[in-house]
Amino acid sequence: MVEVVVGALMREGRVLLAHRRTDKHVRPGLWDLPGGVVESGESELDALGRELREELGVEVSPDAVGHLARVVAGPDDDPVSISAWLVEEWEGTPANLAPEEHDLLGWFDVEELPPSPHIVVRAPLVDAMRRGRAHLAPPRDHGWVSEHVGDATPESVWDYPRPPVVVPSAEHVVIELDGEVVVDTRCALRVLETSHPPVYYLPVDAVRPGLLRPVAGTTWCEFKGVASYFDVASPTGRVIERAAWHYPDPTPGFEALAGHVAFYPAPMDRCSVDGETVVAQPGDFYGGWITSRVTGPFKGAPGTAGW
Repeated sequence: MVEVVVGALMREGRVLLAHRRTDKHVRPGLWDLPGGVVESGESELDALGRELREELGVEVSPDAVGHLARVVAGPDDDPVSISAWLVEEWEGTPANLAPEEHDLLGWFDVEELPPSPHIVVRAPLVDAMRRGRAHLAPPRDHGWVSEHVGDATPESVWDYPRPPVVVPSAEHVVIELDGEVVVDTRCALRVLETSHPPVYYLPVDAVRPGLLRPVAGTTWCEFKGVASYFDVASPTGRVIERAAWHYPDPTPGFEALAGHVAFYPAPMDRCSVDGETVVAQPGDFYGGWITSRVTGPFKGAPGTAGW
């Protein structure tokens, strides 16, 4: 799989985007983050520094960047792994030194960002811009995307990408069943996908022992791979069939989901995020968690199957 690295240069709440020439084979005529292919033997940070130097004429210190997003894009027979980095400090004035790739550079605030399909990593970029800062995380090689910090500015699920992205969250997630707390964690992963409220994947070691009972049968996700299911055995012995699922061997780009489990919120007594009771995503198949942090409309209700 081809690996691409891109950089989000941010200053005073604005991000620098480059407009792809209309005669380019890949993503012609679209605004996106500058960057390019990681060459053989290069680390992501080495490639990021080289690409920003060649395309923009700026020098970036590895100490001044933080990992923003990793997504897999493109057709199934020719996928591309795209790793995005947040850059808040650099030397030099950005200029278009690669006119054969881009015909224009522009600074955008969050309200000015062009809609999808512009900007492959649009959702995590919007998240970082709205929060005004991002936790600068070290390089990760197992598929997660960005660290959550800051306030609870509402997100539109129509700003989420497809394929989805995996986003770590420090929100306080609690699940209660039969009057007892059975999950309590601040180490959740949120999967964000166009039209869906976030699905929360929780560390298996945060789940009360004995709660999960593996059952036969699997489903397949075109992005994350094969999902296996659990019955949930309540503290009083009540069994809720196929109320949780996981990806024991997720596909490349979603490796962070290994060792995590997701719960359908509706069969639980209460699922909460930072003290707010979750509303279940409409329908009986998807497992998204709706809070005041996200806005719809949401896929799952009758008539939305094609969304």
